[in-house]
Amino acid sequence: MSRAAEVLVALCGGAWDSDAADKSLEALALRNKAKIELSNNNLSQAELFLTQAIELRPTGGTHITFKDRSIARLALGNHSGALEDAAQALALNPLYPEVYICQGDAFLAMSQFDSAHKSYLTALHIDPSIRRSKSFKGTPVATFKCPSLTTMYCLFWDSN
Repeated sequence: MSRAAEVLVALCGGAWDSDAADKSLEALALRNKAKIELSNNNLSQAELFLTQAIELRPTGGTHITFKDRSIARLALGNHSGALEDAAQALALNPLYPEVYICQGDAFLAMSQFDSAHKSYLTALHIDPSIRRSKSFKGTPVATFKCPSLTTMYCLFWDSN
């Protein structure tokens, strides 16, 4: 396990520090537990595990943990918390398209349609292949009925 921690820290650009490595591995284990809880729809427990992982301040992967917690918080109805987590993830990795999808989902839940549109378009701009991905197809975009936007915008989303 110590060697795995050393490799993890080296890959994430840090200097070898056994405490940092242990924290990074613990955070990864918590994130994996959270994914199981998310898949079992135990959203509060998933959010707790993800919060604990973030609090450990691991050497890397924190943007993924914030993204995952954004998903959990959105499912719990905590729209502003989901949006804050998406912003934190984007601050750490502004080229992570899945976070823009999370951000768009949070904006959509808050009826901020123009902001949701911008977030989804940014995800597509960063990675056009995401349009065919399971994570993008699973977004509310597929069923979004565009109550306040132009017909052209609605046709764009409905054609996907």
